[in-house]
Amino acid sequence: MYRLYDAKGALLYVGIGINPYARLTVHARQKPWWPQVASGSVVWFDNRPSALAAELRAIRVERSRHNVIGSPWAPRPRTLDRDELLVGQLRKVLPTALEEVHGHLPKFVVDASRARKRVAVVVPVEWYERAKAALEAQG
Repeated sequence: MYRLYDAKGALLYVGIGINPYARLTVHARQKPWWPQVASGSVVWFDNRPSALAAELRAIRVERSRHNVIGSPWAPRPRTLDRDELLVGQLRKVLPTALEEVHGHLPKFVVDASRARKRVAVVVPVEWYERAKAALEAQG
């Protein structure tokens, strides 16, 4: 299990991994909070269940600033709008979504992040054909 701290010693993040140093490299590339990291520590456990239990306990008790999973105070995902679906829901509700689209209502597909970023839209074929023709006319 690793802990990451800022320059004042505040706990930023707690994580686990077989190779914590490789995981830190991923964090350095992907996490917007990475520039705040000034130091870290690693504690080794005999097995993954023990490490996971310690990680969740540390997140809750030590109140790491940037953990989301296991954090009771982390922001919750925004509520979906009526015209949005999670990517994972699309397969289950595709027939109904297609009926709505056939009735000329678009259906937006959003990712599972807290921000619920729109990643795709299902629209009537006529909308697509009109948009394609408009783009070709501009080209």
